[in-house]
Amino acid sequence: MFTYANTAVIIPVSLVAITSEMGFSLTQAGSLSLAGSIIQFAILLGSIPLSAAFGKIRPLRWGIWVLGIGMLLFTRITGYISALLIITVIASGQAVIEALQTPLVEDIHPDDDGSKQVFLHAFWPMGIILGTLIMGEALSRGVDWRTLFLILSIISIIVGATYPRKSRAKLPGSR
Repeated sequence: MFTYANTAVIIPVSLVAITSEMGFSLTQAGSLSLAGSIIQFAILLGSIPLSAAFGKIRPLRWGIWVLGIGMLLFTRITGYISALLIITVIASGQAVIEALQTPLVEDIHPDDDGSKQVFLHAFWPMGIILGTLIMGEALSRGVDWRTLFLILSIISIIVGATYPRKSRAKLPGSR
């Protein structure tokens, strides 16, 4: 959740640097978020049949990898169209993670009183706060925005690679 939260704030935090380098207008920059939100909405709805067909673990791993690969690809954007296309990749990964992580925790801990959910979701604001402060400070000190995207892409890909396989997860029989 911490890494996922960081990937959610890196674009707004880096937007001034990205628009300056790429020559985007603020309208174009805002439309990147709009496009990402539309994709996320569609994928959140589409995750219902996706998880019914494949379970939650496999699509969640795919979502983490798609997010990491999207972040990596974003370091190579050359203009508005490439940024727009790659934002849809990033948003796709984020949407799958958003849709499936909470239900997966419910599946893993069916008798939980909600404390596991609270613990999971506690990492969201910490990721937002620390990500905003650390990435903002790094950008202020001259670190290239592409370097920050690269670091988060590597972390996401590592998380996806180390995420447990479905065959190793112990879920209740009905899940």
